Amino acid sequence: MALFNPKNQKQKVAFGKINNHGGGWGGGGDKYHHHDIPYFHFKVNVSILYYLNVLLMHPHEPVDQYKLSDLINSCTLWNWKYVKKED
Repeated sequence: MALFNPKNQKQKVAFGKINNHGGGWGGGGDKYHHHDIPYFHFKVNVSILYYLNVLLMHPHEPVDQYKLSDLINSCTLWNWKYVKKED
């Protein structure tokens, strides 16, 4: 899945695999750093970064994750509106 920049919806910023989703999808119970995943968000395992300085939608302060560059071999939450399937 491709992640797009919320401030520039045409800019693909990363690529990864969806791991879990928020309660708005009917599943519920999925967690991100011991907290519930917000409605209509995906937890994405990031594998490729295209733009390093894009701010995360949900920064994780305890592990100093604020920008995409902080996500090497990690995951993040991304709103479903800015995630698109790419073949």
